[in-house]
Amino acid sequence: MGEIRMSEEGSHASDAGVQTALRRQGAATAPITANHAALQALCLIARLHQVAAEPATLAHQLGLSASDAVGVQDLLLAARLLGLKARRVRSGAERLTLAPLPALALVRAPAGGEDGGGGGGGEGADGAGLHAVVLAQCDGQRVLLQDPGVAGAESGGGRPTIESVPEFTRRWTGELILVSSRASLAGELARFDFSWFIPSLVRHRRLLGEVLLISFMLQLFALVSPLFFQVVMDKVLVHRGLTTLDVLVAGLVVVVVFES
Repeated sequence: MGEIRMSEEGSHASDAGVQTALRRQGAATAPITANHAALQALCLIARLHQVAAEPATLAHQLGLSASDAVGVQDLLLAARLLGLKARRVRSGAERLTLAPLPALALVRAPAGGEDGGGGGGGEGADGAGLHAVVLAQCDGQRVLLQDPGVAGAESGGGRPTIESVPEFTRRWTGELILVSSRASLAGELARFDFSWFIPSLVRHRRLLGEVLLISFMLQLFALVSPLFFQVVMDKVLVHRGLTTLDVLVAGLVVVVVFES
Protein backbone atom coordinates (compact mmCIF):
# COMPACT_ATOMS: atom_id res chain seq x y z
CA MET A 1 0.00 0.00 0.00
CA GLY A 2 1.22 3.51 -0.79
CA GLU A 3 1.94 5.62 2.27
CA ILE A 4 -0.39 8.60 2.74
CA ARG A 5 1.43 11.88 3.36
CA MET A 6 -0.23 14.32 5.75
CA SER A 7 2.29 17.08 6.59
CA GLU A 8 1.57 20.08 8.79
CA GLU A 9 1.27 22.47 5.84
CA GLY A 10 -0.13 20.16 3.20
CA SER A 11 -2.44 17.80 5.04
CA HIS A 12 -5.62 19.44 3.75
CA ALA A 13 -4.27 19.52 0.20
CA SER A 14 -3.16 15.88 0.17
CA ASP A 15 -6.56 14.66 1.41
CA ALA A 16 -8.62 17.24 -0.48
CA GLY A 17 -10.44 14.64 -2.55
CA VAL A 18 -11.64 12.58 0.39
CA GLN A 19 -12.41 15.63 2.54
CA THR A 20 -14.39 17.28 -0.26
CA ALA A 21 -16.37 14.09 -0.83
CA LEU A 22 -17.10 13.76 2.88
CA ARG A 23 -18.24 17.39 3.12
CA ARG A 24 -20.55 16.98 0.14
CA GLN A 25 -22.05 13.81 1.55
CA GLY A 26 -22.58 15.45 4.94
CA ALA A 27 -24.18 18.51 3.42
CA ALA A 28 -26.53 16.38 1.34
CA THR A 29 -27.72 14.31 4.29
CA ALA A 30 -31.17 15.07 5.61
CA PRO A 31 -31.27 16.16 9.28
CA ILE A 32 -31.59 13.23 11.66
CA THR A 33 -31.67 12.71 15.38
CA ALA A 34 -28.41 12.40 17.31
CA ASN A 35 -29.27 8.79 18.17
CA HIS A 36 -29.08 7.93 14.46
CA ALA A 37 -25.67 9.50 13.82
CA ALA A 38 -24.25 6.00 13.25
CA LEU A 39 -26.65 5.56 10.32
CA GLN A 40 -25.47 8.87 8.94
CA ALA A 41 -21.86 7.64 9.12
CA LEU A 42 -22.87 4.51 7.19
CA CYS A 43 -24.61 6.65 4.58
CA LEU A 44 -21.44 8.72 4.11
CA ILE A 45 -19.48 5.57 3.29
CA ALA A 46 -22.30 4.29 1.06
CA ARG A 47 -22.17 7.46 -1.02
CA LEU A 48 -18.40 7.08 -1.36
CA HIS A 49 -19.24 3.71 -2.95
CA GLN A 50 -21.71 5.48 -5.28
CA VAL A 51 -24.71 4.07 -3.41
CA ALA A 52 -27.54 6.48 -2.64
CA ALA A 53 -28.55 6.33 1.02
CA GLU A 54 -30.51 8.41 3.53
CA PRO A 55 -30.32 7.77 7.29
CA ALA A 56 -33.98 8.62 7.81
CA THR A 57 -34.98 6.02 5.21
CA LEU A 58 -32.74 3.40 6.80
CA ALA A 59 -34.16 4.14 10.24
CA HIS A 60 -37.67 3.65 8.85
CA GLN A 61 -36.70 0.36 7.16
CA LEU A 62 -35.12 -0.87 10.39
CA GLY A 63 -38.17 0.16 12.40
CA LEU A 64 -36.17 2.52 14.62
CA SER A 65 -37.82 5.46 16.31
CA ALA A 66 -36.08 8.74 17.10
CA SER A 67 -35.24 7.53 20.61
CA ASP A 68 -34.01 4.05 19.66
CA ALA A 69 -30.32 3.24 19.88
CA VAL A 70 -28.47 2.06 16.78
CA GLY A 71 -26.34 -1.02 17.45
CA VAL A 72 -23.75 -2.83 15.40
CA GLN A 73 -26.27 -5.41 14.23
CA ASP A 74 -28.48 -2.56 13.02
CA LEU A 75 -25.56 -1.14 11.03
CA LEU A 76 -24.77 -4.53 9.48
CA LEU A 77 -28.42 -5.00 8.52
CA ALA A 78 -28.61 -1.46 7.14
CA ALA A 79 -25.54 -2.11 4.99
CA ARG A 80 -27.21 -5.25 3.64
CA LEU A 81 -30.32 -3.24 2.79
CA LEU A 82 -28.10 -0.91 0.75
CA GLY A 83 -26.55 -3.82 -1.14
CA LEU A 84 -23.22 -3.41 0.65
CA LYS A 85 -21.08 -6.03 2.35
CA ALA A 86 -20.18 -5.20 5.95
CA ARG A 87 -18.44 -7.13 8.71
CA ARG A 88 -17.28 -6.34 12.20
CA VAL A 89 -13.58 -6.95 12.92
CA ARG A 90 -11.09 -6.26 15.68
CA SER A 91 -7.87 -4.49 14.78
CA GLY A 92 -5.00 -2.58 16.30
CA ALA A 93 -3.45 0.83 15.76
CA GLU A 94 -0.44 -0.75 14.03
CA ARG A 95 -2.73 -2.40 11.44
CA LEU A 96 -4.84 0.62 10.52
CA THR A 97 -2.63 1.36 7.51
CA LEU A 98 -3.48 -2.11 6.17
CA ALA A 99 -7.23 -1.84 6.73
CA PRO A 100 -9.47 -1.30 3.67
CA LEU A 101 -10.59 2.26 4.32
CA PRO A 102 -12.96 4.08 4.48
CA ALA A 103 -14.61 2.12 7.27
CA LEU A 104 -16.70 2.72 10.37
CA ALA A 105 -14.69 2.94 13.59
CA LEU A 106 -16.45 2.30 16.89
CA VAL A 107 -15.31 4.80 19.52
CA ARG A 108 -16.30 5.63 23.07
CA ALA A 109 -18.55 8.67 23.26
CA PRO A 110 -17.54 11.49 25.63
CA ALA A 111 -19.21 11.19 29.01
CA GLY A 112 -22.35 13.27 29.10
CA GLY A 113 -22.12 14.02 25.38
CA GLU A 114 -25.22 15.47 23.81
CA ASP A 115 -25.37 12.71 21.25
CA GLY A 116 -25.84 10.10 23.90
CA GLY A 117 -23.04 7.93 22.57
CA GLY A 118 -23.80 8.41 18.89
CA GLY A 119 -26.10 5.41 18.88
CA GLY A 120 -28.17 6.24 21.93
CA GLY A 121 -28.07 4.45 25.27
CA GLY A 122 -25.24 2.52 26.89
CA GLU A 123 -22.95 0.02 25.22
CA GLY A 124 -24.72 -3.30 24.94
CA ALA A 125 -23.69 -6.81 24.01
CA ASP A 126 -24.23 -6.14 20.31
CA GLY A 127 -22.48 -2.78 20.43
CA ALA A 128 -25.66 -0.74 20.84
CA GLY A 129 -24.88 2.81 21.83
CA LEU A 130 -21.33 2.80 20.44
CA HIS A 131 -20.30 5.99 18.72
CA ALA A 132 -19.54 5.38 15.02
CA VAL A 133 -17.21 7.64 13.03
CA VAL A 134 -16.04 7.45 9.42
CA LEU A 135 -12.36 6.51 9.35
CA ALA A 136 -11.23 7.65 5.91
CA GLN A 137 -7.43 7.39 5.87
CA CYS A 138 -4.46 6.47 8.06
CA ASP A 139 -0.75 6.94 7.36
CA GLY A 140 0.52 5.35 10.56
CA GLN A 141 0.87 8.66 12.38
CA ARG A 142 -2.41 10.46 11.74
CA VAL A 143 -5.95 9.54 10.82
CA LEU A 144 -8.51 11.40 8.73
CA LEU A 145 -12.01 10.94 10.10
CA GLN A 146 -15.46 12.47 10.19
CA ASP A 147 -17.77 12.28 13.18
CA PRO A 148 -21.41 12.80 12.12
CA GLY A 149 -22.48 13.04 15.76
CA VAL A 150 -20.33 16.07 16.59
CA ALA A 151 -22.52 18.78 15.08
CA GLY A 152 -25.78 16.98 15.71
CA ALA A 153 -28.86 17.14 13.56
CA GLU A 154 -28.58 20.78 12.58
CA SER A 155 -25.67 20.53 10.18
CA GLY A 156 -25.90 16.92 9.09
CA GLY A 157 -22.55 15.90 10.58
CA GLY A 158 -19.19 17.31 11.58
CA ARG A 159 -16.38 18.36 9.29
CA PRO A 160 -13.52 16.00 8.38
CA THR A 161 -10.75 16.27 10.96
CA ILE A 162 -7.22 14.96 11.37
CA GLU A 163 -6.11 13.39 14.65
CA SER A 164 -2.89 11.74 15.74
CA VAL A 165 -3.07 7.96 16.04
CA PRO A 166 -2.47 8.02 19.84
CA GLU A 167 -5.25 10.58 20.28
CA PHE A 168 -7.61 8.49 18.18
CA THR A 169 -6.78 5.17 19.86
CA ARG A 170 -7.48 6.61 23.32
CA ARG A 171 -11.19 6.59 22.51
CA TRP A 172 -11.23 3.84 19.88
CA THR A 173 -12.60 0.46 21.01
CA GLY A 174 -10.35 -1.44 18.59
CA GLU A 175 -13.29 -2.45 16.40
CA LEU A 176 -14.01 -1.58 12.78
CA ILE A 177 -16.97 -2.21 10.53
CA LEU A 178 -15.50 -2.82 7.09
CA VAL A 179 -17.81 -1.83 4.26
CA SER A 180 -17.40 -2.78 0.61
CA SER A 181 -19.58 -2.79 -2.46
CA ARG A 182 -19.89 -5.43 -5.15
CA ALA A 183 -18.42 -2.95 -7.63
CA SER A 184 -15.31 -2.39 -5.48
CA LEU A 185 -14.87 -6.15 -4.98
CA ALA A 186 -15.16 -6.69 -8.73
CA GLY A 187 -12.59 -3.96 -9.28
CA GLU A 188 -10.14 -5.63 -6.90
CA LEU A 189 -10.55 -8.98 -8.65
CA ALA A 190 -10.22 -7.40 -12.10
CA ARG A 191 -6.74 -6.12 -11.24
CA PHE A 192 -5.35 -9.64 -10.99
CA ASP A 193 -7.14 -11.52 -13.75
CA PHE A 194 -5.72 -12.48 -17.16
CA SER A 195 -6.54 -9.06 -18.62
CA TRP A 196 -4.00 -7.57 -16.19
CA PHE A 197 -1.38 -10.15 -17.21
CA ILE A 198 -1.48 -9.54 -20.98
CA PRO A 199 -0.52 -5.81 -20.89
CA SER A 200 2.41 -6.70 -18.62
CA LEU A 201 3.61 -9.25 -21.16
CA VAL A 202 3.35 -6.72 -23.98
CA ARG A 203 5.17 -4.06 -21.96
CA HIS A 204 8.08 -6.40 -21.14
CA ARG A 205 8.05 -8.42 -24.37
CA ARG A 206 11.70 -7.66 -25.22
CA LEU A 207 12.98 -8.82 -21.84
CA LEU A 208 10.72 -11.87 -22.00
CA GLY A 209 12.07 -12.72 -25.46
CA GLU A 210 15.65 -12.57 -24.19
CA VAL A 211 14.79 -14.85 -21.28
CA LEU A 212 13.14 -17.38 -23.61
CA LEU A 213 16.13 -17.32 -25.97
CA ILE A 214 18.64 -17.91 -23.18
CA SER A 215 16.45 -20.66 -21.76
CA PHE A 216 16.35 -22.33 -25.18
CA MET A 217 20.14 -22.17 -25.49
CA LEU A 218 20.59 -23.69 -22.05
CA GLN A 219 18.32 -26.56 -23.00
CA LEU A 220 20.43 -27.18 -26.11
CA PHE A 221 23.62 -27.17 -24.08
CA ALA A 222 22.05 -29.69 -21.72
CA LEU A 223 21.93 -32.08 -24.69
CA VAL A 224 25.61 -31.52 -25.49
CA SER A 225 26.96 -33.48 -22.51
CA PRO A 226 25.53 -36.88 -23.51
CA LEU A 227 26.60 -36.26 -27.12
CA PHE A 228 30.15 -35.50 -25.99
CA PHE A 229 30.18 -38.68 -23.92
CA GLN A 230 29.05 -40.70 -26.93
CA VAL A 231 31.80 -39.20 -29.12
CA VAL A 232 34.41 -39.96 -26.46
CA MET A 233 33.31 -43.57 -26.33
CA ASP A 234 33.14 -44.01 -30.13
CA LYS A 235 36.07 -41.92 -31.39
CA VAL A 236 38.55 -41.38 -28.58
CA LEU A 237 38.57 -44.71 -26.76
CA VAL A 238 38.13 -46.91 -29.81
CA HIS A 239 40.35 -45.05 -32.28
CA ARG A 240 42.55 -43.30 -29.69
CA GLY A 241 41.81 -39.90 -31.23
CA LEU A 242 43.56 -37.59 -28.77
CA THR A 243 43.04 -34.60 -31.05
CA THR A 244 39.31 -35.22 -30.95
CA LEU A 245 39.51 -35.41 -27.16
CA ASP A 246 41.21 -31.99 -27.03
CA VAL A 247 38.42 -30.50 -29.15
CA LEU A 248 35.76 -32.05 -26.93
CA VAL A 249 37.42 -30.74 -23.77
CA ALA A 250 37.58 -27.23 -25.24
CA GLY A 251 33.92 -27.47 -26.22
CA LEU A 252 32.91 -28.62 -22.73
CA VAL A 253 34.83 -25.71 -21.18
CA VAL A 254 32.95 -23.26 -23.42
CA VAL A 255 29.61 -24.81 -22.48
CA VAL A 256 30.39 -24.72 -18.75
CA VAL A 257 31.49 -21.08 -18.94
CA PHE A 258 28.34 -20.10 -20.82
CA GLU A 259 26.05 -21.92 -18.39
CA SER A 260 27.73 -20.33 -15.38
